[in-house]
Amino acid sequence: MMDNLTPTVKTLLMINIGLFILKITGFDDSFLHLHYFEAESFKIFQPITYMFIHAGTQHIFMNMFGLFMFGPLLEKIWGQNRFLIFYFVCGVGSGLLYNLIQYFEYAELRKITESCLADPTLSNLKEYQRYFGIELIQINATITTDLVKEFYQSRVNLGSLVGASGAIFGLLTAYGMLFPNSEMMIFPIPIPIKAKYFVILYGAYEFWSGVKNAPGDNVAHFGHIGGMIFAFILIKYWGSQRNKFY
Repeated sequence: MMDNLTPTVKTLLMINIGLFILKITGFDDSFLHLHYFEAESFKIFQPITYMFIHAGTQHIFMNMFGLFMFGPLLEKIWGQNRFLIFYFVCGVGSGLLYNLIQYFEYAELRKITESCLADPTLSNLKEYQRYFGIELIQINATITTDLVKEFYQSRVNLGSLVGASGAIFGLLTAYGMLFPNSEMMIFPIPIPIKAKYFVILYGAYEFWSGVKNAPGDNVAHFGHIGGMIFAFILIKYWGSQRNKFY
C-alpha cells in the first residue's frame, strides 16, 4: 500500500510526522503556530508553518489519513507542482480566512479599546470595566491607557491555529469535484454515499458548527471551510480535468 504513495505526498507525510515526533519529545513548536496577526507572537511565516504542526495524536492521524487517501490520486492527475500549489493554496487560504474571522470577532473589543484610548475619561474607563469585567485603576491617564493596551494585547494573544486540516479539506473538496459520483463510506455507518453529496454535507456541518461555536469546541471549523472555498475556486480556475469516475 505504501508503494502507491506519490513523491510529494510521501514528503508531506514525513515532514508532518517528523515534526510531531519532535513535539512529543519536548520541542517547543509554538513559534510555528498561526497566531492572530495583531498578536505579539505572530510571524510572517506562520500561515505556512502552522500546516505542519498538530495538537495531538488523533489530530495528526485524521489529517495524515486524509492526505494518504486523497493525495496520491490527485498528485497523479495534476503532477507534483500543481498538487503542491493546490495543497499550499488551500492551507494558507484556510489560515487567512481563520484570521479574518478573528478580526471580525475582535471588532467590538477593538472599537471599545480604541474609544477608551482616544478619550480615557472616567466614564469610558467604567464602561470598559463593566463590559469586560476587569479592574482598571485610574492613577493617571498614561498608566490607565497602558493597562487598556495590555488587556487588549492579552486577549488577541490567546489561542493559535495548527494543523493541515484546511489543506486536507481542500483535497476532499477536489476529490468530490473531480470524482463526484464515486462512492464513499461514512465510518462507522456502512452506507455508501456519492462523493459530491459527502462533500456538501460535510461542508454544511462545518459551517453549522462554526456558527454554533459551542463552548469547549476547539476545532477551527471556519478554517476547514476556508480550505474548501479555496479548493473550489482553484478547481474552477484550472477547469475540471476529470468529471466522471471510472
